[in-house]
Amino acid sequence: MPAITVMFVGLFIVGVLVQVLTYRKEKAVKPRRIVISQAAAFLSMAVFSLITLRPPGPIWWIVLLSVGFGGGIVYGSFVKVRQGAKGISMSYTLPWLLTWGALMTVTQLSAVIFRTVPVIIYGLAIFNMGVNIGMNARILLGYRDVPTDQADAR
Repeated sequence: MPAITVMFVGLFIVGVLVQVLTYRKEKAVKPRRIVISQAAAFLSMAVFSLITLRPPGPIWWIVLLSVGFGGGIVYGSFVKVRQGAKGISMSYTLPWLLTWGALMTVTQLSAVIFRTVPVIIYGLAIFNMGVNIGMNARILLGYRDVPTDQADAR
């Protein structure tokens, strides 16, 4: 089973590399999809923590998520939301893609190799989720700020 898991982690890495090579390509902003994906990520991590009683505890969860969210709001200001011929679009930044891909890879590989995720790595994953939620919240604010006569793609 670990060999199959490592193979899928390898596929994930290939997917991240493709995203890194095409990170400048703009993607359509779909607010509903952003909200659903961020809610799903948060709920899956929260449920995992509750079921496994995985540290860090609730206080650290709130601290890590809040600090990450604040950083994500700031970081999201570097993501440009634009009106174009195909509607409202944006492109991720290279540092975010690299950080997200590296942390996901380290988390998955440590789970496979060590059969557990060290607390520090899991804490970084919570922090990274906060950054991701904050960044996407900022993108949604940028989407909302597009003048309504230009927001036909909503």
